[in-house]
Amino acid sequence: MAHPNRRGGYKFEFVALDATLKCQFCFLALRSPFQTECGHRYCEDCIKNINGNKCPLDDKELTPESIFRDEFCNRQILELQCFCRNKNLGCEWTGRLRVIERHHKDCLFVEGTCPNEGCNAKMLKRLFGKHMMQECKYKKPPQRFMKIDAKVKHCDEKMLSETTSYDGTFLWKIDDFGRRLQDAVAGRCLSIYSPDFYVGQFGYKVCARVYLNGSGMGKGTHLSIFLVVMHGENDDLLPWPFQQEVSFKFVDQTGDQDIVDSLRPVPSSSRFQRPTSNMNIAGGCPLFVPKSVLDSRGFIQDTVFIEITVDTTGMPSRSYVQAL
Repeated sequence: MAHPNRRGGYKFEFVALDATLKCQFCFLALRSPFQTECGHRYCEDCIKNINGNKCPLDDKELTPESIFRDEFCNRQILELQCFCRNKNLGCEWTGRLRVIERHHKDCLFVEGTCPNEGCNAKMLKRLFGKHMMQECKYKKPPQRFMKIDAKVKHCDEKMLSETTSYDGTFLWKIDDFGRRLQDAVAGRCLSIYSPDFYVGQFGYKVCARVYLNGSGMGKGTHLSIFLVVMHGENDDLLPWPFQQEVSFKFVDQTGDQDIVDSLRPVPSSSRFQRPTSNMNIAGGCPLFVPKSVLDSRGFIQDTVFIEITVDTTGMPSRSYVQAL
């Protein structure tokens, strides 16, 4: 058993977990894995806690020279599909391990206190909406969505409106979603673009592109979403390639459970180099939302919202621009 003060491996429930990705000390999914010269893998915390500095499996001596950090294995593990820790409370979310902490921050199947000032009622967060609007004696007028009403134009054309997101978050409203999905399935209109927006006052110009019937690995089974890096007015000020982490959130208007996934740009990809034309090829998440989830949770409404958040770390500041 691992030392009680050590974290050991990941304790999440995985959709599938191969034995080769389990720590040979705590027998959980490897966290920050190290591999020994004799070919066995251990969590970073576990290998520091092995008594006698000998491999438990074959008794071979472990020295700093005989162990190394297994980055390839770590990438494999972070891409594994896992369940929310609140699955037993009803959360149906599944997603990659690398985004699970972000999901937990938004998970609606944890207990919280009503956000209305003066109310101390406790309940699952998924019940906040009904409580705050109908039951709470301190209820306020609902203000769930930002008002961004740029209309989706015709097939495969980019919306002409443009805005700036000072905190890196943009909420995209897509009207007439059910009909557009039918058009995508029929092959009449495969994708739609969001309005252009700048990530910060002096940031990158980007937009999102959605394939309602999926693209690539998600074709026919998922809603796919991609980020498009565009030629913008601030390109001379910005570091290239584009390396900001991007998260996509499909907002569940029923108050049940949003769906979240993320994109980590690959710096060597042409998708994230400085644009030499109006826009680069899109990159993103082909397996964003399973169509079965859209059907089962009643997502197919007249209007849907997708929240796009771009990490603004390292972006040029106003003082930097003024100094130039």
